[in-house]
Amino acid sequence: MEQPVWNPNTGSFFVSTPAFAGDQGGIAEIKTDGTVGALTKFASIAGGPAACGSTGLAVGGSGNVMVGRGSGQAVLLHIDPTTHIGSIVATFPQISGTDEVWYDPTTHGFYVTGKDNSGNRVFDIISDITDLVTQSVVLPVGSLSNPHSIAVDPFNGDVFVPLAGSTLTVPDAVCPLGCIAVFGVPEPGSLPIILFGGAALLGFAAERRRHLFSRAPASRS
Repeated sequence: MEQPVWNPNTGSFFVSTPAFAGDQGGIAEIKTDGTVGALTKFASIAGGPAACGSTGLAVGGSGNVMVGRGSGQAVLLHIDPTTHIGSIVATFPQISGTDEVWYDPTTHGFYVTGKDNSGNRVFDIISDITDLVTQSVVLPVGSLSNPHSIAVDPFNGDVFVPLAGSTLTVPDAVCPLGCIAVFGVPEPGSLPIILFGGAALLGFAAERRRHLFSRAPASRS
């Protein structure tokens, strides 16, 4: 069993499960009383992937669920709030080999770890509004490395990805002892803001000076 998540739309937990007993995997619902509810088996969904290997799981603000798959492309599901059964909304061949998934309510984006079609280790940002990939970020590691955890700070948008460091078979020149890579959201250049603010202050000071002089009493002879 892999990444679990609470789904407020169904009032139950879901957990990404690579394989059910004697069957393809998918996601399993666990109710608050501890009983197992609906099972969404990818192999039984029309147009679904032949194999599952589901790992990551995150619920978006829309109620849709992003499923990362260790053995295939990421899949976006809609969980019916009545039946609690999932149906496929979109698949993402741009990224595969996913482990953890994160949802950021501030940017309304799913952050999905994995690798791209060229074999680079990446994380992709997928919009929960348009269901499209908005950005793919290549991680500073070799293709044999496997960064698989991710988290996003909802206050400033920083993205955190732990990097394992060097091993005997997979060297890492960037952080051989292991580290956490932090990706920040680009900010607008500060110079135009400073110039605009300075011009506004100078204009205010000039207007105030003109106003004071216009009210000053005439000098006596």
